[in-house]
Amino acid sequence: MLPNSQDIYLQGPIQFDYGEFTTIGAKSYANFNFTCLDCAPVKIGQNVFMGPNVSLLTPMHPLRFEERNQFQKEDGTWTDLEYAKPITIEDNCWLAGNVTVCGGVTIGSGSVIGAGSVVTRDIPENTIAVGVPAKPIRKITANDSVQNLNI
Repeated sequence: MLPNSQDIYLQGPIQFDYGEFTTIGAKSYANFNFTCLDCAPVKIGQNVFMGPNVSLLTPMHPLRFEERNQFQKEDGTWTDLEYAKPITIEDNCWLAGNVTVCGGVTIGSGSVIGAGSVVTRDIPENTIAVGVPAKPIRKITANDSVQNLNI
C-alpha cells in the first residue's frame, strides 16, 4: 500500500515480486534498480532513503538440495519448497548503494547501512552497520552532525 504518490519517489527501473505485500511510508525514496521480492510482508517506514541497487529479499529456500530441488507432485505438476520471512525497515533509515536485506530482518529506526552490506540479522535503532554480513559498528550520535564536518 503506497501513500499519496507525491509522498514517495521510486526511481525506475524497479521490480516487485507481487507489490501487494509491500508498504512504503511517506517521503521515502529508492534510487534506480530497487528490487523487492515481497513473498512475505515488507514494511518500509517514513523518510527511508535507499541508494541504487538495493534489494529486499523475503524468500527463503531449504539448505538441503533434496528439499530445494524441484520435484513432481502426484498430479504431475512440478514444484519446489520455498517459504518467506518478513522485512521491516523502520522510519528514518538510510540504506546505501548495493545493500541486500534478507528475510526475517528488522532495521531499527534511524539506522544507516553501509554500501555493499548484506543484512542477515536485526540492526538496532540509530546504529551504523556495515559489511558482509552487516555488523553494527557504533551508535549514531550528535557528534555525527554534518555541522561537525570540516567541509
